[in-house]
Amino acid sequence: MERVEEQLKAKPPVTHLAKAQSPGTVDSSWHVAFGNPAVTMDRRLIAYALSNAHYVEFTFADGTQTKIRTNFSDVDRRLTVFDNFYRTARGVLVNFDYVSGITNAQFVMKGGKRIPITKTAVTTTCRAYAEYTFTRMRTED
Repeated sequence: MERVEEQLKAKPPVTHLAKAQSPGTVDSSWHVAFGNPAVTMDRRLIAYALSNAHYVEFTFADGTQTKIRTNFSDVDRRLTVFDNFYRTARGVLVNFDYVSGITNAQFVMKGGKRIPITKTAVTTTCRAYAEYTFTRMRTED
């Protein structure tokens, strides 16, 4: 236990935004950069992203938000390659890891926020969420 405790202390803390750091100080496989100038963030902590007039507002697991001037299609293209990110409507991207349920064609996020699902894609979106959840449950055992 002492050895594990020392290893945990040696790890850098995980934060949703990472400032420019020297190579090798952060596991870059978890980080993604958007905007110009680039803002780097830990994709594991992004709960959802909403597009609004040339800006994308990211909401993180702890409820904090950051707004970046960037193209939503770039954000969509770069995050949906990961199984846990899914586009639910135009300009709306959800991280399945932070969904607590589905009600009335909306994702209910941990914390209570409701994210809309396009009416024409409710079936496919719910199926994608169910597949992700079942796959995750199988790999955790």
